[in-house]
Amino acid sequence: MQQIFFNVLFEALVDIYKLIGTLMNGGNAPDQIAILSLMMLAIVAVASLNPAFHAARMEPVEAFQFL
Repeated sequence: MQQIFFNVLFEALVDIYKLIGTLMNGGNAPDQIAILSLMMLAIVAVASLNPAFHAARMEPVEAFQFL
């Protein structure tokens, strides 16, 4: 399961890299900017889920130790 997740994440990062290259070379079409923004939003949302799940399982007093 984790290997599949990392493969999908890697493919998404490769697509983002290609889009960034296109944008930097003057091909900044609005649809590409929208796709890039949505992909980055999805990656940030997925990356924030793991810490959120860990924090949800902790007692509030334990969570304050990490601040």
